[in-house]
Amino acid sequence: MIDALTAKFLMLGYARIGQGPRHPVVPNVPMQARIDEFFRKHPRLRLDAGYVEFLEKFSAAELTWPKGELEVMIHGFSPEELEVNDLLKPDEPLYDQFGYFRFCEVIISPKSDPRGEIGVNFAWYLNEDRPLGVYRRVTPIQQALNPPPYTWYRATFVEWFEELIRKQGKLID
Repeated sequence: MIDALTAKFLMLGYARIGQGPRHPVVPNVPMQARIDEFFRKHPRLRLDAGYVEFLEKFSAAELTWPKGELEVMIHGFSPEELEVNDLLKPDEPLYDQFGYFRFCEVIISPKSDPRGEIGVNFAWYLNEDRPLGVYRRVTPIQQALNPPPYTWYRATFVEWFEELIRKQGKLID
């Protein structure tokens, strides 16, 4: 399932993927130790088989339109050629004080009005008092310093990835 979805993601254009230890063509076997360490720290995330498969096969992904109108960054364990955060050593905090772990960022920047930029974050909730699934936070640029809370969005990584592809990265409605 993840192989087919990742192929569709690449067909969106301007997209790139990483190579995990189970990559179908160019496996990066040593990366498995880092992925195992991540799941030891966050065992609840192992319950989402699609997320595990994505990290083990492709590690991370990004989509960046040439004029910057759309950026999608699915964080993972990829080499420096992808502009994503390393899940074990991020450049910026991926966890918040409410128990959410941000695994993907989408930035939509309409060129006609830079004030219309919207950031969309997708996260897992790491505690067990809410359902496992993908949570979403949509933040207009004007609210960046005081973002709204995350709300439940999709039950699984696969459902979320299908939606991302279907809406060509623009997951705001």
